[in-house]
Amino acid sequence: MKINSKILVIQIATFALLSCDNDKKLNEIKIPEVPVIELAGADLETSTAFATNLEGIQDIDIRPQVSGYLKKIAIDEGQKVNKGDLLFMIEDDSFNAALNNANASFSKETAIVEKASIELERVKNLQKANIISATRVANAKADYDAALATLEEAKYKKNEAQVKRDFTRIYAPFSGYSGRIKHKVGSLVDGKMVTPLVALSKIDTIYAYFSMSEDDFINFKNNYTGNSIEEKIKNVPPIDLRLSGSNTYEQKGKVDMVNGSFDRSTGSITLRASFPNTSGLLRSGNTGTILLHQKLENAIAVPQSATFEMQDKILLYKVSESNYLEQISIKVSKLDNQKYLLIDGVKEGDIIVEKGIERLQDSLKIIPKFQDRQ
Repeated sequence: MKINSKILVIQIATFALLSCDNDKKLNEIKIPEVPVIELAGADLETSTAFATNLEGIQDIDIRPQVSGYLKKIAIDEGQKVNKGDLLFMIEDDSFNAALNNANASFSKETAIVEKASIELERVKNLQKANIISATRVANAKADYDAALATLEEAKYKKNEAQVKRDFTRIYAPFSGYSGRIKHKVGSLVDGKMVTPLVALSKIDTIYAYFSMSEDDFINFKNNYTGNSIEEKIKNVPPIDLRLSGSNTYEQKGKVDMVNGSFDRSTGSITLRASFPNTSGLLRSGNTGTILLHQKLENAIAVPQSATFEMQDKILLYKVSESNYLEQISIKVSKLDNQKYLLIDGVKEGDIIVEKGIERLQDSLKIIPKFQDRQ
């Protein structure tokens, strides 16, 4: 039997084309293998961040209480001072002169009182001996009382002059750190000037003030146990302070105050935390971030790599029992830079795609490749 070679070539070519087409279709329907995880509950800790401003436990402006020229500045800017240390001196010549005059007047009036007292005793003895009348005694008593009143006035003026002279020396009312000194020696200063001599801050303990919105405050009250705000505050775990550059302050703080009302202009409420500052690292005017921690039992963490956003919603792919994908909208809060804390949408035991979601679509069938469980 003779075979036509041309027909054989055509048949071989046709078979080859059909074979390639079948291979292509097989590749197109190849089921992808996708990394998945099974959601499981665990004990977690979540942190909520709030911007904060730091203040010393005492922050006051030091101002003079008398007018005069600044004679001496006894401290430097940023210096640590102890209670009772001399800070400033005001020119005191005029105050010393006034004090000397007041002392002299007091001494003079004291002598007058002593003289009037002696005279009163003398006339009393004479009146007892019926040598003089009771009128003389009454006059002497009036002179003595007038001298006492004048002495009291002189004493008041003496004390006033002493106080004013003492006010020319300004001492630290507590231990702390000095701020910027904008006045120089020779400056005319008084108690009414706008700029204080210096600001003094007591910073062995630092207060960190931060604000919460109404929603955040409701969450705050719900997150901690207690029948009152005071009890809930006591049950807030120690908190962290993050400074600029993402550096976390080495010592823990404690929430110790919640303001009594919301600020109507901002709709927020102010809380205060205190931090020990024995090293003096923190200063009034610093800013940072407060981190409130909460321990959660049997909570579920979802990798951010498993989620994507669409129309202001956060979604993920849940794997059905038959290994088909289903887009699920979830509610979460941020746990850290890699995970979300699951609030609603999926549950413990559900299987979700862990990563590579950009290549997937709803209703796609996959081959689950299980990763390490959470």
